Amino acid sequence: MKGTSLSLGTDKIFSVILIASSAVFYTMLGGMDAATSEGEIAASTYPRILLIGVIISCGLHILSRSNEPNPVAQFPIAGGVVIGLIGSYIYLVDIIGYFLLTPVLLFVLPVIAGFKNYKAIIFSVLFITFTLYGVFDLVLNIPLPNGFLGE
Repeated sequence: MKGTSLSLGTDKIFSVILIASSAVFYTMLGGMDAATSEGEIAASTYPRILLIGVIISCGLHILSRSNEPNPVAQFPIAGGVVIGLIGSYIYLVDIIGYFLLTPVLLFVLPVIAGFKNYKAIIFSVLFITFTLYGVFDLVLNIPLPNGFLGE
């Protein structure tokens, strides 16, 4: 039968990746604290609702038929490097610390993207690093990881 086969183009492959990563994040939320009193909403409720929405919408997209030809899936090397760097950052930020690791990541990402204006990159790195510090540590009173620098 024509049109009954399920072909995976790049958009549908990306939907599969989003479903897999959303499922991983959903299971990681299992360790979050439950609500402390009756009628209170747990901290994990809103992220879980969003992740379920992502899974459902991506599932519907995969099952939908498209009349357009699907291009061959290609994954750029730089994209894989960026994903690896962000994953490494998440893993290492508690060990190394926010103030050492964040500026390095924020400098490397635009360089990978091909930006050559290093003065602008350094300015934006410092601006973003200290703005996030101000918002989280000074305004919201949420301490950022110190890593091996200690208290």
